[in-house]
Amino acid sequence: MDILILRLRGPLMAFGDVAVDELRPTDVLPGLSLMTGLLGNALGWLYTHGDRLQALQDRLRLASRLDRKGSLLRDYQNARITKDDKLWRSKGGSLGRDLGTAGESIVQRERFYRANAAVTAALALDPPDPAPSLDALEEALRRPARPLFLGRSNCPPSGPLLIGRVRASGLEDALRAAPPPLRGQDSPYWVEYPAGDIAAMPDIVERYDLRDWRNGVHAGSRFVRRCRQRQPILDQK
Repeated sequence: MDILILRLRGPLMAFGDVAVDELRPTDVLPGLSLMTGLLGNALGWLYTHGDRLQALQDRLRLASRLDRKGSLLRDYQNARITKDDKLWRSKGGSLGRDLGTAGESIVQRERFYRANAAVTAALALDPPDPAPSLDALEEALRRPARPLFLGRSNCPPSGPLLIGRVRASGLEDALRAAPPPLRGQDSPYWVEYPAGDIAAMPDIVERYDLRDWRNGVHAGSRFVRRCRQRQPILDQK
């Protein structure tokens, strides 16, 4: 099968995990909805293209490898908001704030990021035939329609995301063959594969990383295998 190899690196990355109220954690590896949004952005799609994004997420197959763990960064925000403060949206424009009779509110929010981390990802499409094709995704990653970001709009990558395209028997083989971006010592590191891509079934976990793109909400889960493998990991130089 044909597989795209991506390298995700940047000062900050945010791989959204299950959120409760204004507490927004991050995983160490990217989720399927995040990669769907990244590819849709590269293709020039909008959030309003729910049918396209949903179809792409349903076809997308993702495996990832944590090359460098980096560190967890906590961004704590505490702000006094009034009804005159506009709420800006990433798609453009602004909205007013409904604060009830009080007319103001204190907003507290915690957002978490991975700082100085690096991840290698392998992407495939199943089935490969409907649009967009893997060729279209490859071209979009080489020449994206808009600037790309790693989870949040304040997380630009530090370089091109696309490393190349390979043919392999599966995502696991493609990921094993992908070299780390820098030389380092042998060390166990985290990898994640779709549960359907492996014969044995140890280390299976449920990831809540799907999105209902038609209705604009995060909903749904899938089973993946997350384990540690001993291969080169990035040094910190």
